[in-house]
Amino acid sequence: SYKNPEYRLIGETQGMRECCDCAESSFYILFTFAYSEESSPVRCGDCGSPVPLYKLPKKQNVIDYGGLFHWDSIYRACDTLFMATDIGERYGYKQISKADSELSKLGIELCKEMSALINNPLYYYLYKYYSTSKDKCPICGQPWKLKSEILERISFKCDRCLVVSNK
Repeated sequence: SYKNPEYRLIGETQGMRECCDCAESSFYILFTFAYSEESSPVRCGDCGSPVPLYKLPKKQNVIDYGGLFHWDSIYRACDTLFMATDIGERYGYKQISKADSELSKLGIELCKEMSALINNPLYYYLYKYYSTSKDKCPICGQPWKLKSEILERISFKCDRCLVVSNK
């Protein structure tokens, strides 16, 4: 039978963010914060901190997190192209910022699948740097601008398509 992992804190890991310690989260966000940071690709929608995958609620005893790790490695590669090169900057930015990119399609599908497994919404984060998000969801065309920001960063949220974005 499945048991939750047991752990003992023996010190802090340098260069890693604090993890979410919320009792429950109203939603989650699939987002890798920086190409140089090592942490969970799932963020708490309430506090914004990384959520250790074993802490995600489950409808089933076991969830295969392989898809999350696969997406995370591809996202980091694209983010590195965007942040660290002149040659791949456009390609990397397109992958992390456009809803119709291959990376975003993979992430959005993963969010839909995981939302059903964890019985809680998991939103895909579209990163905007050069351009701002439009007032309509890039997938369904419905209004998605929030009245106030979430987590000091998210200004757009579509509950239908499970997508969020910054300004």
